[in-house]
Amino acid sequence: MKTVKTFVKKSDKTLDAEAYTTDGKVWRWTSNDRTCPLEACKDYGIPCDVEAQTQARKKEVDVAIAEYSFERKGRGHTPEEIAELRNAFGRGTTIVDAVSGEQITL
Repeated sequence: MKTVKTFVKKSDKTLDAEAYTTDGKVWRWTSNDRTCPLEACKDYGIPCDVEAQTQARKKEVDVAIAEYSFERKGRGHTPEEIAELRNAFGRGTTIVDAVSGEQITL
């Protein structure tokens, strides 16, 4: 059963968010179906199970990183992207994609 509730941020009563749970332990935002971060659970008073929420969030982040790395692998960069990177970091500079670990020498 899906339980949906609206929570109000404790530090700013004007900010509210809607979250749902299907198991009473892990809460997700109704706007994007992503797990609520523990900080948000605390700020909004969302009654999540810390261990279950942490595990669900970690799994979700691991999947997102794997998908990103897969999509980037072998894609290369357009001439426009390289030009933008050179303008930002300088010709000859090696930069590293912090998520995938890909190194690019400009």
